[in-house]
Amino acid sequence: MLDLINQIKENELSVWVQEDAIKLAFGDEKPSDVLLAKIKENKPGLMDILRRNGILSKHDFWETEIFSLPNTGATLSFAQERMLFIEQFEQGTDAYHIPYTVELSSDIQQDVLIQAFQAVVDRHPVLNSIYKQNEEGQFALHPLDQKVCISQQVAADFADFKTQLSQAIERPFDLSTEAPMRLSQFTSEGKHYLLILWHHIAFDGWSTDIFLRELSQAYQTLLTQGRPSQQGQPVLPPLAIQYSDYAFWQRHQLEGKGLESQMAFWSDTLSGCQTLELPTDHPRPTKVNYQGRNVALTLDSALSEQLKTLARDQDTTLYVVMLSGFYLTLSTLSGQGDIVVGTPSDNRHQPQTQDLIGYFATSLVLRAQVDLAGTVSDLFKQIHTVMTNAKMNQDVPFERLIDLLNVERDMSRHPLFQVMFGMQSFGHQQLSQDALPFESVDLGDEGLYAPAKFDLNFHVDDGHGALKLGLDYATSLFEHTSAQRVLTIYQHILKSFVADSEQCLADIDVLSESEKTLLLRDWNTTQSPAPSMPTWHQLFEAQVQTTPNAVALTYQDQHLTYQELNQKANQLARTLRQQHVIRYERELTADTPIALYLDRSVDMVVSILAVLKAGGAYVPVSPEYPKERTQFILEDTAAPLVLTQQTHLSQLDGWLSDLPQLPELVLADNAYPQSSENLDLTVSGDDLAYIIYTSGTTGKPKGVMMPHSAYADFIHQYHQSVETLSAEAQPISLVSLTQYTFDIFGLEYGLPLLSGGTVHLSDIHQASETLSEHVSKTNVLQLTPSVWSVLQVALPEALDLSHVTVIVGGESGSEAIYQSLSQRFKEVIQVYGPTEACIWSTQSRYQSGNAHIIGTPLSNERCYVLSGNGKLCPIGVPGELHIGGAGLARGYLNRDTLTAEQFIDSPIEGHDERLYKTGDWVRWRHDGQLEYIGRNDSQVKIRGYRIELGEIEATLMAVDGVQQTVVIDREKEGDKYLAAYLVSDQTLSMDDLRHSLNAHLPDYMVPATFNQIEAIPLTLNGKLDRRALPEPEWVESSGYVAPESELEIALCDIWSQVLGLERVGVHASFFQIGGNSINAIKVISQINRYLGHSLRLELVNLYTTKTIAELAAYIEENQTVSFLDEQDNEMSI
Repeated sequence: MLDLINQIKENELSVWVQEDAIKLAFGDEKPSDVLLAKIKENKPGLMDILRRNGILSKHDFWETEIFSLPNTGATLSFAQERMLFIEQFEQGTDAYHIPYTVELSSDIQQDVLIQAFQAVVDRHPVLNSIYKQNEEGQFALHPLDQKVCISQQVAADFADFKTQLSQAIERPFDLSTEAPMRLSQFTSEGKHYLLILWHHIAFDGWSTDIFLRELSQAYQTLLTQGRPSQQGQPVLPPLAIQYSDYAFWQRHQLEGKGLESQMAFWSDTLSGCQTLELPTDHPRPTKVNYQGRNVALTLDSALSEQLKTLARDQDTTLYVVMLSGFYLTLSTLSGQGDIVVGTPSDNRHQPQTQDLIGYFATSLVLRAQVDLAGTVSDLFKQIHTVMTNAKMNQDVPFERLIDLLNVERDMSRHPLFQVMFGMQSFGHQQLSQDALPFESVDLGDEGLYAPAKFDLNFHVDDGHGALKLGLDYATSLFEHTSAQRVLTIYQHILKSFVADSEQCLADIDVLSESEKTLLLRDWNTTQSPAPSMPTWHQLFEAQVQTTPNAVALTYQDQHLTYQELNQKANQLARTLRQQHVIRYERELTADTPIALYLDRSVDMVVSILAVLKAGGAYVPVSPEYPKERTQFILEDTAAPLVLTQQTHLSQLDGWLSDLPQLPELVLADNAYPQSSENLDLTVSGDDLAYIIYTSGTTGKPKGVMMPHSAYADFIHQYHQSVETLSAEAQPISLVSLTQYTFDIFGLEYGLPLLSGGTVHLSDIHQASETLSEHVSKTNVLQLTPSVWSVLQVALPEALDLSHVTVIVGGESGSEAIYQSLSQRFKEVIQVYGPTEACIWSTQSRYQSGNAHIIGTPLSNERCYVLSGNGKLCPIGVPGELHIGGAGLARGYLNRDTLTAEQFIDSPIEGHDERLYKTGDWVRWRHDGQLEYIGRNDSQVKIRGYRIELGEIEATLMAVDGVQQTVVIDREKEGDKYLAAYLVSDQTLSMDDLRHSLNAHLPDYMVPATFNQIEAIPLTLNGKLDRRALPEPEWVESSGYVAPESELEIALCDIWSQVLGLERVGVHASFFQIGGNSINAIKVISQINRYLGHSLRLELVNLYTTKTIAELAAYIEENQTVSFLDEQDNEMSI
């Protein structure tokens, strides 16, 4: 019948009842014969509905949008359906309770108050109904014949009352047996309190005022007139429609074509929206736990008035101004520009719903682009438009949006948006208590009940002279100080809005002066005296005078004392200078690159020292590098000399013949009859000490040029740091396991040799006994987490390492890695540093749970966390780490443009300093330590090596047939690996791809998996959408896989039936083939009926085991008795 009424309205006709006839009015065009025939055919039913709804005029007909219909009492709205899903999924959550606590007056008439409550419940049956599930898993509303009662409790004192009150609020509802309203009275210290507790499934914020207004009316009526129902009249007049009529109308609207344009709007608007990644203090739990707290802040009256004036001047609303500030706050916190926010809507734009109690409230989804290049007023205009469009399309229930957009089910967060913004005038609300025997009570405890349905729920109260800000936050994600800082940042942004509405968003400063002082001065005061000599080798020569006979270097069965090492290096240094003169007829000058092509050996350390003494810059090249990489480094440096060993001569002769300039080969393993005295050569601290090559974005590695002063200062300062950490000064003995092409090798030879200690050159692949012997002789060890993963297997558990301090860095490591280190070693020092800032720049003592902490700046190093527009990031907010201080490299060899891009003048106002942009994403913690988050570009670290993914991609693009490619880092079982994705119009051979890369790249840069896809996915902004890349295929994809066991066949049949599919394979994901929250309930219900008493599944099981194969395995593992065979009445045990 509702279809007929809608058809009449669509044809701009009117119908109403006049005596015993239906009157029909139309305009210029007479209604069609078909429609007239349909009206006549359905006249009795139409007459009943018109009379039932009091449609006695044309005006009545058009004013009525929602009709009271017979037999709609069991209908649920979409919001109620979702609430029941949450109740089933969460199993007893209190997150959707709505408490209202009052203090009863002394002259209360309890029996009259109970009758008044009953009158309100009688007028709104949704408050006295339960929700029953049929055999198909579908829910329906059932009236409950139950009278209102008030439970009584006595509390010893006010504190006990609050405890009891909290327990009463948190006690879950059983909506299948219990009405969604509870009344509890508490007596404490002569006072009486009443808790009115509603469940959100039947109530919302708007309903509160209706409830109290009608309760007041009923109470006064009963006091003055007695009970009208004794004369056959209800205390409160009946309503024209009920909530169930609204629910039926809502469903009918969506089934018709009336909302097609609105659904298309939301589909377009929210297509490709991204998850908001706010910086959290704790890892996101796998499942929302709804635990929350709140913080509050009241803006001063002057600022509040200025904001209201700003809204008027901008021809917009205060709501838009405040929401714009919230968007910019979120952008500041997350670094994202494309942001989705939820905002509550009363959803009562149909006049007939104004006086109904029920769950009407919904969430509008607001998507905006925060463009930092735009102005404040530009943002206002955009937000105004976004809000207007959302309200124009608000008839689509939020629950349907989730299904429409096929939102991926994630138990850890709210779908579509994770933050909510709301604004109300709480101070203006008069909740009709004047005629009631109670008044609301302020319990003075924000933490009494503050469930967190979202990551953040921000609300503004403009009902007072000054604006009041409140922020509910999930305690599983945020600390209290972080939540307070969000409000502080928001307040600074609002002040900036008022100061200049035409300023660029990028120019807005969100930091207080005290926070700037912390970031710029307090946490970056690292000045320390420079070493007494400008170069490390001069400091070493001084150490030789102190400990000439101490053992400086060991490798296998070779040992060199300090004096022997120094003499050998002096002889080789003179030979290098001599060979350069012989070959090139000129002296070897400062900054001359000298390549090292050496196996791990004593010669390797002697050669490094010799190059430094000779006034050159050493360039380490691994004999394990492929030909192309070796040739590139030698050609890029134009190294005139290459120090190598006899075993590599023949190979180098062949490789070097292709170079434009053939370098002179000098054998490091030869003995040269030169003077062993120190060279009388002036080497400046500004001269280069070494050039180390790292991965480059263009497909070619780049050479980092490090001056002597940076290296000497680092080793000098770090030596003092280790002494401070160890609380004692002693020679440092260190087992060196790092390849000399890795810049951190500079610590492994440089640190011990300035302390009078020993460098034990070793290899991670050496026999366990030899390795154990070397480690047992050391007191300091340097490792990457990946090396420790191998080393802890090689070192016997009985080996005592409690005397060894271990320095760990070079890549991020898991908490398990650091825990295992802390159990074996005396102390674990976490370090961080890019090659461009001389080995390490920060450090911290490891403490449990702090695997990602990289600590504080080392002496003479400074660290700044900057946003994309060069602003200091607030504490707790991620940004790119910029490093300044004594350890900076000169730049990149032959890469002036890249050097200018990466080594910049400080953009911080008042700071004249050169900074290196690390590309690493970090944040300051509240305790002044830096936390590492990850790379902000395509560089990653694998096995301790920094890798530029662009270099791998460039190499892959050179392979025939490859049209597009992207390489990303993935993680499997705690280990990082590289995954390559390729687009081609031909079938690519993975073996051929791997072979091609092996010829050009080191093995650690060859991806572990190669995945051919149809196209590279892009975001809305045209950038690579890394999240949309499929999981790497480690095995051949098998597509549809048929069920095999009896259980799998039964489960597939149930899924097929509920989802309306012809067949379902055992590896299909429920939510990827059409599953949603509603049919998930049906599926679980039918599976439980099939299983009988052997096992009862909960809704959560369908989210944790998303495929038939996983679900069947779970059932078989957990059921105690197999399912009943209904045909034969037999049971297998």
